[in-house]
Amino acid sequence: MKTIFGQIMITKEIIIILFAALNLWGCTKGEENLVRIAVVGPMTGDQSKQGNDLKNGVELAVEEWNGKGGV
Repeated sequence: MKTIFGQIMITKEIIIILFAALNLWGCTKGEENLVRIAVVGPMTGDQSKQGNDLKNGVELAVEEWNGKGGV
C-alpha cells in the first residue's frame, strides 16, 4: 500500500519526464530564424476580453520587434 507521499513523488516524476521529452521534441531542427512565443491566458468565458487583450499585446510586440529587424 503506497502512501500519499509516494503517489505524489511518482506524479512529479511523470511530469518531469514528460516536460523533458517535450522540450527535446521542441528542439528538433526546423526553421532556424523562427522563434515561437506562447501566450497562456483566458481565451473563453468571463475573462476572455483580458485574454484577447494579452494576445493582441503580444502580437503588437512581435510586429514591433520584427519591424526593427527581429531578434
